[in-house]
Amino acid sequence: MGTEQLAEDSADVVVFLNDEKAVKQPEGFRCCPLGIQFFSEKPVEQYRIVSFRLEIPQGQNSSSVECAGTIVKSIRDDDSGMYRNWISFLDIPDEIRSDLECKSRESGLFCPYCQNY
Repeated sequence: MGTEQLAEDSADVVVFLNDEKAVKQPEGFRCCPLGIQFFSEKPVEQYRIVSFRLEIPQGQNSSSVECAGTIVKSIRDDDSGMYRNWISFLDIPDEIRSDLECKSRESGLFCPYCQNY
């Protein structure tokens, strides 16, 4: 799994799952210090450990970090017709977690659980 961009507008975020086609994320995409909520065309196995790369915009450039997480939930979303998946970060470095907190607040991608984080 990889994300192409963590942008100011979630419509600019694209998620790649293995060799499947890229999925442009709808309005409900979230990325915060605790994890990622993303959409896919197929369900993802719950409790599966996944490795992924995040690209975080830094002005005109972006920083990239390799991460691991576990899929904690995968359910069909009636509004989008896609599967909504939640990943909990397992090993994200503190400096990246702090960067994600700032970027997700600025971009409106903060999840409801992190509103009090």
